[in-house]
Amino acid sequence: MTVYRDDHAAFAARVSTLRADADRLAASVTPAFWRCIPAADAEALRATRTLALDAAAPLDACAAWERHLALFARVLDALDAHADAWRALPDEPPLPGLEGSPVDALDALPDLARAFITQVRALDREARIAAARAPRPRPRGAAEVGVSASLRVDGEPLSLRLAAHTLDGHDATVRALTASTTVPRGHPEVTVRPEQGFESLFHTVRRHTGTGDDRFDSYFRTELPQGEGLALLSAPVRAALLAIARVDVPTLRIAPPEATLRWCYPPTTATLDAAVRCLTLVRRAPTLALRQRV
Repeated sequence: MTVYRDDHAAFAARVSTLRADADRLAASVTPAFWRCIPAADAEALRATRTLALDAAAPLDACAAWERHLALFARVLDALDAHADAWRALPDEPPLPGLEGSPVDALDALPDLARAFITQVRALDREARIAAARAPRPRPRGAAEVGVSASLRVDGEPLSLRLAAHTLDGHDATVRALTASTTVPRGHPEVTVRPEQGFESLFHTVRRHTGTGDDRFDSYFRTELPQGEGLALLSAPVRAALLAIARVDVPTLRIAPPEATLRWCYPPTTATLDAAVRCLTLVRRAPTLALRQRV
């Protein structure tokens, strides 16, 4: 097809208009939008945009931009269905991974296991409790013991796990206490871990994401791999983490579909309550927005 000068100018103007429309659509969605929609749709949108940008002839560019805009419109029309899955809360707790009888733990860790089970039952009388015991090669008589529980608190699914070392049933040492829950796909990845001494020393030089809460930031180093998620660390969440930090500074990892909180100290009512409060707040927090606010 021969394109005359006036036609060329008209097509060039049309290309400019179509590209502006595509840019407005791209600016109307958030980075989370691209993770929410099916990967095939995201790839198709990127590919059709690239083809439109690379088209040399105005007529070809017009056709390419129109295909891109039509695809973008179809994806946006289907967004509500994808958003439901994005915000959905998994109803089952994370699997704790133990299947043995709690009697095994009570035999190996009489004080620690009894305290753990008592506190779990106080949170949920119907909690499912399991245990496992595995011998360690050295020293002689040493064993690794785990006690886990699947429970619900105010309807929210949670898992708790105590891991400890013991020697002939004595001198039990807590290796880790872990609390976890399931979270929506729409939560970003977040890691909150103890601030190391040398990191605190050079905090002004090597500052990572801060919450604006100086006391919290002096205990914890916040990492947002996707550059999002600070809103998950609300004041009540920070207060719960600081409550656990009175005995041991914990590590919180949010990596959908799970959020996990880990620290090293014998179980206490105060720390387990704080852990449940922290994870429940994280689980119930709003998911990342898919469209930019106007």
